[in-house]
Amino acid sequence: MDGRCYGRSDVPLANGWECFADGLSVLIRGSGAKIIHVSPLLRCRLLGEYVAQKTGLPLEEDARLQEMNFGLWEGEEWSSVSRSLLREWAKNPEAFVPPEGESGKALIERVQSYWLDIRKAATGVCAITHGGPLKVLTALICGNSPDLSVPLMPKGSVRIMHGNTEGL
Repeated sequence: MDGRCYGRSDVPLANGWECFADGLSVLIRGSGAKIIHVSPLLRCRLLGEYVAQKTGLPLEEDARLQEMNFGLWEGEEWSSVSRSLLREWAKNPEAFVPPEGESGKALIERVQSYWLDIRKAATGVCAITHGGPLKVLTALICGNSPDLSVPLMPKGSVRIMHGNTEGL
């Protein structure tokens, strides 16, 4: 699916994903996570179900972990998307809304809502999600303001972080 916009589109997992999932299961067992939260999109849900079975951890879907909705761009090759719209998006990723899609601000707000709930629960969580939500979560865990212009983590990346829950 490289070169194609597929934020909310359900796309299959890459060949060999089970090998990645086996390694992820080992990392999660040692991370202190007590629950796995997943985006309901197929590529995260299937991975989460597999990992939950391997680790014995409960699994919960959370729609706030879905990737950004790219509206009419969904399924299109990036090369066919208007260059002027892409430049506009790059100038202000929070305010820009792809045609019939979701703004970066809306993405940030729903992931912030998720993060506040996690902090209140004060329990170890493994979040299996997408690039956009991961940008926001990483910033929040580090105590920074979300910046949608930072590069995405490479696909298939794992980041183990321990967030601050003091004061709650």
